[in-house]
Amino acid sequence: RRGSGRKELLESVLVDMRAFPDISAHVLGCNCKGNDAAGYECSVAATFDGTNIGSSSYGPATGRFARWSTMAVSIIRRDEATGRWQHVGVWGVRDTWSIVQQLRLDLARVPRRMEAARPHHRCFPLTTWHGDSGVQLTEFPSAEEGMGSSGTIS
Repeated sequence: RRGSGRKELLESVLVDMRAFPDISAHVLGCNCKGNDAAGYECSVAATFDGTNIGSSSYGPATGRFARWSTMAVSIIRRDEATGRWQHVGVWGVRDTWSIVQQLRLDLARVPRRMEAARPHHRCFPLTTWHGDSGVQLTEFPSAEEGMGSSGTIS
C-alpha cells in the first residue's frame, strides 16, 4: 500500500488494527545516525503478528494467524517552534507475499490499487547524509511529473 501524509499513515495503521485486532510488534533491531542539531536517520527492522479476524487490504477475514517482517527508515528532526521531536519522513516495506501465503489467499484475487503497479524509482538513495547539516530526503518525481512508460525518471 502506498500513501503520503499523516492521514494515509493513520488510515493504514487502522486498517491493520481492524484486520488483526490482536496485532503485536517485535522490534528486531534499530540503527540511527545523526545528531541533535541536524536530526537523525533511523532504520528499524521488526516483525508483526496477529490473527486475521477482520477484513484487510488483502480481502475478507480468514481467521488465520500470520507473522510478517517489516523494515522502516525514518527521518526525525526537532521542530524548532515546539522543541518536540517528530518524524518528517518515513519509508517502509512489509513482506506482503508472506502475509498472502499465510492467510492462504489467491494473489490474483487480492485487491490492488493501480498505483501499486507503477514502477519504482531507479535505485537512487532514499536519503543523503550531509554531515553537520543533517539528512536530506531524496525528492522523487511523481508518476505524472516524470516517470515515463518504461519506468525511468525523465
